[in-house]
This record gives sequence, structure tokens and C-alpha cells, in this order.
Amino acid sequence: MLELYGQILSRFASLASFSRSVFRWTIGLALVGSVLTLIPDLGQASNSRWISDFLVIQRGVVTSLLLFIVLLLVLLLWYPIRISRNTFVHALVFSVYFFSKSGLIVIWQMLGISMERSASAALIALSIVCVAAWLVLLTKKGESVEVRVGHAWNQEESDRLIRQLETFNSTLTRVTRR
Repeated sequence: MLELYGQILSRFASLASFSRSVFRWTIGLALVGSVLTLIPDLGQASNSRWISDFLVIQRGVVTSLLLFIVLLLVLLLWYPIRISRNTFVHALVFSVYFFSKSGLIVIWQMLGISMERSASAALIALSIVCVAAWLVLLTKKGESVEVRVGHAWNQEESDRLIRQLETFNSTLTRVTRR
């Protein structure tokens, strides 16, 4: 995720740095929040309880990663940032992966520990499909081909949004120097 943010926001160094900081804090808070939800159940130790607790923690972290990838896609759809085709493909495959994984974890928890084998098989299949998509869709040519997703249809609006992003970036640069 940090690498993806860095690539997409490479022209906006302060914004990329700020995003990385927010990302780290949010992941830490998601982890702490997930662990805190387990406190009422700490006295009930069993093998299935440990697996259930792990799933709760994993769901919190995966859901926060999903939130960040969705925010990243919204950023790409709104602001006409030029990125390589490979970066865009990577962001899309990543979003499908985290959306599917968080959904599978929620379903696994709702249906109970008896679905462990099916859920594990589904998660492995999801990982294989995503790796296959990366192998097929990420190409050497895709590194040099630039795409611009957001507001590509309106050049005036596109220019205004890029100026807005550059202003926000320079403001962050000034604030962080103090």
C-alpha cells in the first residue's frame, strides 16, 4: 500500500509523505481497536477462540487497508493524476483483492469456524487469481504508458484540479517545515 501511494503521488512529495503517516497511524489504530474488541472474551481460551480472535484482528487490518485502497481509487477518479498503466492496474487488482478478502473474512466469521476449510480455500484461490492477474496485466510497456483517469474529458476542470492538488501539496510542505 505504501508503495502504491508513493507511486501515485510521486509528483506530490508532501502529500505522499502525509498519506504514509496517516496510513501508518490508521493501521496501528485498527490493530489496537480490533484487539480491544477482544477484551470481553479473553477468559474463554480454546483453539477455535484463538482462530476467531485472529480473524477479528485480521478483519480490522484488512478493512482499514480496503478503506485506504478505496480512498486511493477515489483520488484517482477525481484528480487527473498521470500514472503508469501498471500502477493503475496494480491499484485495481489490489482493490479487488482487499474487497474480496474482507468480505470472505466477514462471511467466515458469520458462518463460524466450521467454514474454515472452505474459507481458506477461497482465500487461496483469490490470491492465485490476483497473482495471475498481475502476471498477465502488468507489462514492461505498461511502465512507460501513462494514463489519466479522473476528469480526462474536461481539460479546464482537469487543469484546475491539478492546480488545487499542487496548492495542497505546497501548503503541506510549508506546514511540515515549521
